[in-house]
Amino acid sequence: MRVASTSKAGSGAVALSLVSKGALSLNDTIGELLAKQPKTWREITLRQLLNHSSGLPDYAQNPRFGIGKAPPPEKLLSHIRAKKLRFNPGSRYKYSNSDNIVVALMVKSATNRTYNGRLQEQVYGPLSLKKTIFPRGANLNKPYVHGYDNAPNDHPLRTLAS
Repeated sequence: MRVASTSKAGSGAVALSLVSKGALSLNDTIGELLAKQPKTWREITLRQLLNHSSGLPDYAQNPRFGIGKAPPPEKLLSHIRAKKLRFNPGSRYKYSNSDNIVVALMVKSATNRTYNGRLQEQVYGPLSLKKTIFPRGANLNKPYVHGYDNAPNDHPLRTLAS
């Protein structure tokens, strides 16, 4: 089964597990863990990312976000690097796919392990999900479960951003 948007729950679970172990703090900021990100993002906390009050624009709403093989997280964020924050961090709620990407990058930075490695170690493994994968493309080997309903002309990756 392609994890797609269910990975967002995994991101939260992995991040909060690391918080409980002291490897991350809800008060850790993008600036502390991801210094190469824009200066306007520096004070955004892990807490704000997890509760979608960061103000980060949603990369999936950018018309340049394309169809095809899913790009690496840094490339996804390149679609919003030059954009202004939608609001002051912590001042309101607005869902953003970008928040989930940044959480995964913060996990990677804090642990020196890939996001997929952390999902395997802390989610898939303990749940014995041996055939659950995090593919970077539209093709899956059969048999597979497809969690989205697409019109015949739609591309499956278009729905991954929702």
